Amino acid sequence: MKYIHLLFIAGLFFTQLTAAASVKSKNFKNDKVRILSWWGYIDPHHRNIKNIERKCKTTLSIDEFYSTTEFLNRLERDKTIDNKYDVLIYSDTAYTARATNAIRNSKLKLDRRAESYANPISSFYKKNKYSQGTGIFQISLSGFLVNKRLVSLKGNESLGEIFKITGDNVAVFMDDHMEIATLLNKWECTELGSDCSKNTQLIFPSEDKLKKLVGQSKVAISSDLADITKHPKFALAYTWSGDAIQKASTQPNLEFILHPSLSHSSMDLITLVGESKEAKCVADELSSKEFVDSVAQKSKYFSPYGPVQSDEQVFNQLQKEFFNQFSTLGRIHRVTQQESLEIDKKWQLFKILFGSKI
Repeated sequence: MKYIHLLFIAGLFFTQLTAAASVKSKNFKNDKVRILSWWGYIDPHHRNIKNIERKCKTTLSIDEFYSTTEFLNRLERDKTIDNKYDVLIYSDTAYTARATNAIRNSKLKLDRRAESYANPISSFYKKNKYSQGTGIFQISLSGFLVNKRLVSLKGNESLGEIFKITGDNVAVFMDDHMEIATLLNKWECTELGSDCSKNTQLIFPSEDKLKKLVGQSKVAISSDLADITKHPKFALAYTWSGDAIQKASTQPNLEFILHPSLSHSSMDLITLVGESKEAKCVADELSSKEFVDSVAQKSKYFSPYGPVQSDEQVFNQLQKEFFNQFSTLGRIHRVTQQESLEIDKKWQLFKILFGSKI
């Protein structure tokens, strides 16, 4: 009888363990909120993230990507796996892609953050009619980081003139096919007098035209400026303002130029795609003014809520200049997923033809 009693107790204990494991398995998807984001935006160890995890009663799992092409590929792959992403942080250039169709048609909602955006950003947001679950996360600005010891730009030069000023020194292009295609498209449509309109496909100039444009300049392709700005022949870089400002803060000979006709802005968006209350909570927190401003202060990009407090006067001046000129600045092109892939192929060829090793 004692043996039977022990078997009964053991069986009951096993049943309870199995039931508990079953419950845990059913709730497993809520244990983590999965985020897919541009590299470097979210530090999982930062106190802000720990506070969000406590407030939303969840754990964040953060995957990162390095290009829009990689993002779209990950999104396509995500459809075939069980643990889908809950929150996405990505470039506005991908918003109209085939892979993001479900995002645009989603009925999920973020808190009404857009009502608090700075006036020019709020107007942009309303004009673009984003889904209710999408907000603006950061705004970047392209422009020229110049070495004042070698070159001087006033901000009214054409791209052809800039390469002539560069001469046989080093010019760096950021490694982003859409950013550079947008820059070169401006040159193609203005200086060369090509028939371009807002509705035409983004043009990537021919090899012969590019060789003529570059001239004697040595072109390097890199989004990581690292020590390249210390090279004795470094003249300028067409890059993002955040990277440029951080470099200029450590090298007094460097200066970032917002070029009214050649600079353009681009948006990084945040979209809620997970349906759990934890995902909704996390997306609301990540899109809040407090969190978005903290990212802008660190990255030296721009918050959609307006200028952030900073001890760096150069950054404060650029913020003022940016928000004053935002309405007249150019925008990075939006393209279909197929167009993006075609431009990327041409960009890879450009890198082979012009990417110097210095």
